Order: sequence, then C-alpha cells, then structure tokens
Amino acid sequence: LQVHPAQIYATINAALLSGLMASIALAYGRRGFVFGLGLMLYGFSRIVEEFIRIDEGGQFGTIFSIGQWVSFIGILAGVVIVALSFRWNRKP
Repeated sequence: LQVHPAQIYATINAALLSGLMASIALAYGRRGFVFGLGLMLYGFSRIVEEFIRIDEGGQFGTIFSIGQWVSFIGILAGVVIVALSFRWNRKP
C-alpha cells in the first residue's frame, strides 16, 4: 500500500501554525484570543491529518477516529475561549 509521510505533514503543520499564532499574538493582543484560535486551527488540521493517516478505524459508529473526536472537543473549547475573550476584554 502507498503511504503518506504523515509525520512530516504534522511537522510542517506545527511550524506553520506556530508562526501564524506568533504573528497574530504580536498584532492582536486580546487575552485568550490567540490560545482559542490556536485550539481551533490545530483541531481542524488534526482532523485532516487523521484522514490522511488512515491508521485507525472509526469510533462510536462513525468514520471519525479518537484523535478526531478529541479535536472536535478542542475546536469547541477554542470557540468558547475566543467568545469569552471578546467578553473579557470589553472596553468601558
């Protein structure tokens, strides 16, 4: 079977995400925003990466692996944190 170098994809993804998060942190200093956005973006990229890896079958009667289910939770947590960051940092 033909395989993809998933570890290399993960490394490139981590480098791109860390650079993007660092640049956003410098430009947009809202407390909690960068962390929440990072959770969301990493979750999305991890879901795609798990589809490329195809080393684990679906769980809970779905096509999604355990890593993808955990990523869904991370994305949801990121959405909540980003929403709260706008509430925490309101200007009077």
